[in-house]
Amino acid sequence: MKTTAALRGRAVFALLLMVGFYLLALGLAGALLSVPVLEWSAGRVHLRLDLFALIAGVTILWAIFPRRERFEAPGPRLRAAEHPQLFEEIERVARATGQRAPDEVYLVPDVNAWVTERSAPFGLRRVRVMGLGLALMRLLNVSEFRAVLAHEFGHYHGGDTRLGVWLFGARVSMGRTVKSLSAQSSWLHLPFLWYGNAFLRVTHALSRQQEFVADALAARTVSPAALGEGLKRVHGGGLAFDGYWSSELAPALKSGVHPPIADGFARFLRVPALAAVLEERVAQAVQGGQTDPLDTHPPLHERLAAIAPIPPGEASVDDRDALSLLTHPLQVERALLRHLAGTDADALEGAAWEDVGERVYRPLWARVVHDHAAALAPLTARRLPALLSNPAALNDLAVALGVPEGEERPGRVRWILAAGVGGVLAGAGAAVTSLPGEPVRLEAAGWSFDPHAFVAACLQGEAAAGPYLAELQAAGVADTSLAADSPHES
Repeated sequence: MKTTAALRGRAVFALLLMVGFYLLALGLAGALLSVPVLEWSAGRVHLRLDLFALIAGVTILWAIFPRRERFEAPGPRLRAAEHPQLFEEIERVARATGQRAPDEVYLVPDVNAWVTERSAPFGLRRVRVMGLGLALMRLLNVSEFRAVLAHEFGHYHGGDTRLGVWLFGARVSMGRTVKSLSAQSSWLHLPFLWYGNAFLRVTHALSRQQEFVADALAARTVSPAALGEGLKRVHGGGLAFDGYWSSELAPALKSGVHPPIADGFARFLRVPALAAVLEERVAQAVQGGQTDPLDTHPPLHERLAAIAPIPPGEASVDDRDALSLLTHPLQVERALLRHLAGTDADALEGAAWEDVGERVYRPLWARVVHDHAAALAPLTARRLPALLSNPAALNDLAVALGVPEGEERPGRVRWILAAGVGGVLAGAGAAVTSLPGEPVRLEAAGWSFDPHAFVAACLQGEAAAGPYLAELQAAGVADTSLAADSPHES
């Protein structure tokens, strides 16, 4: 009861602050617009002052003027007829929390789930919208997924989505006002900036309290254990997803290849080195951490501590992969890519992750070598340690390769050289492999070689690169030009 009363009090205060912002804006705009009127009525004209006041007043009014709400689908829409098992779970949790199921459910490329509301045509009713992350569903089992769904229904239950629409609109208006005025004046935006910062602190504190209330409902509806484990999995997966997308998936997609997205993410998280790092990061978050006043979510340890006293809920655990609730997940992934990339996604060719090395990196290396053939022609793997450990020679090489100066120059040079070494080995018959979270390797008859690790060792000199050179010597390519023809080179 105390929690509900405190939450209601914060909500009322946030609404009062929102009203205060519009009153401040209207009052200041009215004062500014009255300046030229009073000047002209008194028979005086200070052109610069009058123009400044007129433009600033109109700018404020335009910045706070309500914009028409425009909803853009965040991903492909999921429908009950196509995914009956998923919608059975959604309906089940809706009944358990005493809520109406969402009107629209979308798949999004994230380790997250969220809910919101939007206006139906002509504003006759509010449409409930839910977003479900593809990666989220791959991370969680069905019991944990139910707990996450119950948490999201908690936001409907508490009226957070209705209030959130108003507060979000106010935040947007404040930001637009500050941005518009700061372009015209060095000081007029400051009152709105100060007010906006205070508004963010209050409303984000309200958001954190709403998360606690939604967590409590989810823990009571499903179980504290399922919710707690789900929160930890989401925390760890969220730390890794951007890296997976940029380093593993994006190169494949850019090369016209579509490996399984969700499966690749799961494999990425199972790589021992990464799994150990994420486990440590999650353990640190469970142990404690400071709350950021501008964070909309409480820290993990506070959320876990808040649900710990709640009695256990469901005794049985449904350990099926939540992604199994989707019918034909690979087709849904293609629909998600089509949403992100448009019709270009239709040209993507499906491939297993075991084929990505040959399908993506072998031709990519060939193109890189072709584009830098003149600079790579005199180079061999044996020459690289002496060359890369010499800063002046390394700089000359960067110039010869046409790599512009900047923070990315060293990494780009290393990548081109690794492509050259990899291309030489691929041309000699080694297979190229690239599994999620693992280095791109050349493999043959139980032998494995990492060209990027070799180039990194060359930066440290002959001693560090020696073991790698011995392997290249045994493969018969230590003295082969890095611009040697490849059977896949165009």
